[in-house]
Amino acid sequence: MAQGTKRAQGPGSVQPRPQQKRTRVIYDDDFDDEELGSDRGRQHDSRYGYDARNSRGAGPRQESSDDFDEPVENEDENQEVEEIVEVIMTDRSPLGKLIRAIRASVPTAEEKLMLKPWKQAARFVPRCMGPFVNLFNVIICGVHFHGLSPEEWDTTHFKKLNVSDIPKNLQHYKMLLDLIPGLDETLQQSRGNETIVGYVAHFCEKHKKQARSDDGTKVKNCILSFLPKNVEDIPSIEQDHEKHTRGFHHLATARLLCPIALRGQFATNPQQFCDNTFEGGVEITAGHFPALLYREEGYWAETPEVDCLKSPVLSSVYRAIMTGPKTAKAPLAQSSKLRSGPGRKSVAKVYDVSVCTPETIAYVATLSRFGIDSQLEWCENDGEFVYRTFYENILGLFEDETWASEVVLWYNEEVFGAGHQDNTNRLMAGPSTMELIAARRRNAATTGPPRPQSPARQPAGEATSNAPVNNGATEAGTPGDTPDGASDATGSGANAGSGSPDAEERPAPA
Repeated sequence: MAQGTKRAQGPGSVQPRPQQKRTRVIYDDDFDDEELGSDRGRQHDSRYGYDARNSRGAGPRQESSDDFDEPVENEDENQEVEEIVEVIMTDRSPLGKLIRAIRASVPTAEEKLMLKPWKQAARFVPRCMGPFVNLFNVIICGVHFHGLSPEEWDTTHFKKLNVSDIPKNLQHYKMLLDLIPGLDETLQQSRGNETIVGYVAHFCEKHKKQARSDDGTKVKNCILSFLPKNVEDIPSIEQDHEKHTRGFHHLATARLLCPIALRGQFATNPQQFCDNTFEGGVEITAGHFPALLYREEGYWAETPEVDCLKSPVLSSVYRAIMTGPKTAKAPLAQSSKLRSGPGRKSVAKVYDVSVCTPETIAYVATLSRFGIDSQLEWCENDGEFVYRTFYENILGLFEDETWASEVVLWYNEEVFGAGHQDNTNRLMAGPSTMELIAARRRNAATTGPPRPQSPARQPAGEATSNAPVNNGATEAGTPGDTPDGASDATGSGANAGSGSPDAEERPAPA
C-alpha cells in the first residue's frame, strides 16, 4: 500500500470494493448529457470508506415525501387528475404543448426546441440557487403567491409548506422568471394544479440534479491537481487517485478535510490523527469548517472569519465550473486568451455571468469538499458531516455585508479578473516605471512644470566669450519664449536659445 494511504480499520468496518473508473470528463455545460446516475439510495461515510444501504435499499433513488410537497390524493382527486391530463394532451395552449413535450418519450425537434430554455434554466439552478432547492415548492409558491402581499397568502391547501420559506421560494421564482421568458404566463394557465405543476417541477428537478452531477464529476476529476504541493511529511497525490481512497485514507486529502481549528494537532502526527478519525475520536461536522476553506497559513483562532473562503483551491474549482477546467490553473497573463479560445461555451458564457455570488461560492465549497472525500456517489451525509448544513452555514456568513463584499470582490478578481499573486518569495522591483512616471506628472501638475537645465549652463554674470548670444530669449532659453522676430533679426536665434549642446559647440558669430 502506498505511503499516506489508509484503509478503514476497526470492528464492523467493510473494506471498500474497487470501482471501475469513469473515463468521462466534462469540459463544458452540455445540455444533452444523460444523467450520470449519481443519486443512489446509499449512505456513505468517508471516514470508513463504505456504502451502507439505507432503508430504501439498493437501486435508483426514489423521490421521498420531502422532495415534493404534494398533497395526498383520494379517488376523487385521481379522477380529476386524469380529466385534467386528458384536457392538457389535446390543449393547443403553450402550457398544453409544454406538458406534451415533457411527457413525450421521444420529443420531436420542435418539442426539443421548446424544452431547451426550460432545460437550460434548470441546469443553472444549483449554481445560482444551490443544490438543495426544492423546485416544486418554488413553482407552487410562484404560481400562488407571486405578486401578492404576505397578508394575501392563502396556505390552507399547503399544510406541509413552511410559511417562513415562502419569501425565499419567491426569490428563487423571480430568478426563474429571468431565466425562462414567458414562465409566469405559461404556469398561470395551470391555475395552481399540483399535478400539472408536478410535471414541470419534476422535469426541472431532473435536469437540476443532472447539472449538479456533471459539476461534481468535473470537480472530482480535477481538484487533486489544485492541492498544495511539497508539504512537509505529506505524500503527494496523483490527479487520477481513486475516489474511494481519498478522504482520511490519504494524508493529502485528510489534511484539507481536517477541521481548521485542529490543523496543529494534525501536523504533529498526521497518521495518528487519521487513525483517531477512523475510530470516531475526532468530531467532523458541518459547523467545524475544514482547512479546505482557508489558504495556507491563513487562519487565526481569534479571527476565524478573516481569509475564510479565500482558498486557492476553491478559486480554482470555481473557475473549473464556471469558465472551464482549462482556465482553472491558467497563468494570470494567459487567462483572457484561454477563456476566448475555441470549443463549446463555458457556463459563464452560456448564462452571461460576469460576477460571483454568495450562492455560487457556497456551491463551489460544497462540491470541493465532496471532491476530496471518499464518497463514491453524491449523498447529503458523510458520516456526521451534513452537506446541506454546510452549504447553509457558508451562505449564512454572507449576512455580514462588509465581509461579504470583500469576499465577493476577491472571487471576482480571481475568476473574472487578473487574480491575486503570492509575492512572498518573488523578486520585486518596487514601483513600476509607469508608476514613477505617473507620480512625477501628478507632482508637476500641482507644482508647475520643471525648468530644463542646459548641460553647459553657466551661472548668471559668468558667461564666457564662447557662450551663445541670448538675443531676446528668456532666462531658461526656451524658443517658445523668444519675442516675435528675434530669431530672424540675428540669424542665429533658433540655436542661440535652444539650450542644445550643438548650439554651444558652434563658434559665436563674428
